[in-house]
Amino acid sequence: MAIVFLEKRKAQKRLILVLIAVILITAVIIWWWGFREEKGLPTEKIIYSHQKEVKIDFNLLKSQNLKDLQPFSEIKPLQTEEGRENPFLSY
Repeated sequence: MAIVFLEKRKAQKRLILVLIAVILITAVIIWWWGFREEKGLPTEKIIYSHQKEVKIDFNLLKSQNLKDLQPFSEIKPLQTEEGRENPFLSY
């Protein structure tokens, strides 16, 4: 019986050491990624300075090609039965 208890204690000590090592490694990784100095992102001036100005030609809305377009015919709804009054009731 004494040998079994000693083996369990040794296994528990190993597991505790492994747990401590995992916690330390996790703490180092969090510290490394959480507290390191950021390189920074480009400022808004740099991002927006390369964008082109958008110009909308509203004269296209008055063109004859747009006026000649024919509207689609109205799509009629399907003639199907609607569901039950209370769909949560059992049959």
